Amino acid sequence: MTAQENRAPALDGLDPHPVAPVVTGRERRLTIEQWLLRAADDERRARKEWQRDGTALLRCGRSFSAVRIPLGLVEIAAGTQDRQRMRAYLHEALLGVPFPGAGPEARSHWLVQLDSPDEVCVPDAVLQMLTFACFRAAHQTNG
Repeated sequence: MTAQENRAPALDGLDPHPVAPVVTGRERRLTIEQWLLRAADDERRARKEWQRDGTALLRCGRSFSAVRIPLGLVEIAAGTQDRQRMRAYLHEALLGVPFPGAGPEARSHWLVQLDSPDEVCVPDAVLQMLTFACFRAAHQTNG
């Protein structure tokens, strides 16, 4: 057989380098919402809580863990009260989010949105940020 005959036949009409499908922000939020809801004891109740209160109680420990951090500690750790700078700081330090799409007008929201399910922060990064915030807070009151 020649080298030409030994090659696998080309599949007509198929691109050998397929392009990844385009995913909209809405589709991404729905996927993340469904992933988070897998941790709910009752998905219907959790959706109602999100709609009514902006937060829902979800079981942590299987798919993810969550920590609610007071805004003051985030401001201290980030060294700013500017929401954009805090968002950038958290995005670099943690990458974590509860309800997808909750904005700053919500009573409880996160500054950094998830880009996909299973993209969560490293627990040690959370501990480091909180330790740093406590150190800065103590230093500010003493100095």
